Amino acid sequence: MAILGSLWTLFLILLFSAVGTMGNVAEYYIGRQGDDAVYAHTSRITPERIERLRVLYGRWGSRLLVFTAIPVLGTVLPIAAGVFGIQLRSVIFWVYLGKTVRNLLLVFLFGQALHTLF
Repeated sequence: MAILGSLWTLFLILLFSAVGTMGNVAEYYIGRQGDDAVYAHTSRITPERIERLRVLYGRWGSRLLVFTAIPVLGTVLPIAAGVFGIQLRSVIFWVYLGKTVRNLLLVFLFGQALHTLF
């Protein structure tokens, strides 16, 4: 019975990671429309931020997208990836990996506490 619970938990982690990744892919496509569309869409992304992100992407590449699991960065990084023309396959891989690791950590850290509550 414990194995069934573990498989169900793993399934939910992977499912929630996929759903979160789809949201970031939508933001990626906003970035693909170009700088002007990005500036019109959100005030959080300025030309200065885009230039700072260009330097970071130049140094780390698409691996930087692992940090989309962190709030605020989760919006800015995929939009910038779209602006910079990073391949969608790479965006999906790194975003999904980051979200899965975050969800695994959350379950590991708080799963037992939630289990005792319910």
